[in-house]
Amino acid sequence: MSFSTPVKSKSVVYPGTKQQVRRDNPENINGWAEEISRKLRVYPHDPQKFLDVLVPSDALYKSADVSAAFSGLDGPESTKETAMYKPCIEGLDALVAGFPEDKKLAFHDRSNFNMVYPYSLGREVHHETKPDLIALLPGKSNEVPEKLEWFDVSLIFEVKSSKAQDPMRKTLVDDKDRDPFVKDGVRAVETVTQLAKNARNLMLAHHLVYVFVVGLYGKTARFFRFDHSCAIV
Repeated sequence: MSFSTPVKSKSVVYPGTKQQVRRDNPENINGWAEEISRKLRVYPHDPQKFLDVLVPSDALYKSADVSAAFSGLDGPESTKETAMYKPCIEGLDALVAGFPEDKKLAFHDRSNFNMVYPYSLGREVHHETKPDLIALLPGKSNEVPEKLEWFDVSLIFEVKSSKAQDPMRKTLVDDKDRDPFVKDGVRAVETVTQLAKNARNLMLAHHLVYVFVVGLYGKTARFFRFDHSCAIV
């Protein structure tokens, strides 16, 4: 499946006014939507192969039984996004409980806190973001720094309350006027844009070639591998 690139005027990439910097500004929204359009691809194989190919490990490992780690999401109260944060963190803590101290991650709810663009040069043209859950750098203190910066963060999670809010299609669409992998509609585009902004900040802060961010949609998790050109899901 291949499509030619349509000829059209370029959207706003670098805001020129304070209004364009705002996350709710139509030009900002459309600019991001066009930048990431058709740049997310669903990995065509099973999740284990995704991990083997895209998250390779030099050390031998044995999969642990983590079936009960997220049992806290089974209650009816977890249908609200904010109510999912605590059981998600408890589940993530359970996943790393056996890690060596120098590799263990600490997870925190940061949904009510803004995080600024990593570098002072550029903050005037990039608005703040609010990742739902974050992991600190491996082996660092469990205490969140008083002034948390992207340099302190190794991983982020964006949480949505239901599987219906998963932005990726179940079935590939072969239509030159529609994104083949991302669902139609503003909500889906906003969801992947949110992930893309956080991925950008992580890559810039840590000088990375690629980075993983995680989307949690009810009991469904998607791993997004962003690099400087696209994302594999």
